[in-house]
Amino acid sequence: MDGLRAKHIIEAENPKVTAVILKPNVGQIFDFCCNRVWVRVNEKGKVIGDPNPPMIG
Repeated sequence: MDGLRAKHIIEAENPKVTAVILKPNVGQIFDFCCNRVWVRVNEKGKVIGDPNPPMIG
């Protein structure tokens, strides 16, 4: 699935959540935040699913 599509679905299903797309080789902030979901994508912008589904943080 395309990362932008995943972001829109996540935010539509829960308007209190912000989805953040993480591109390859980009650092992640490690402060925990209940209203943020990390969506990891590959070089082509496709969601990397197994073993790393979108995660809260």
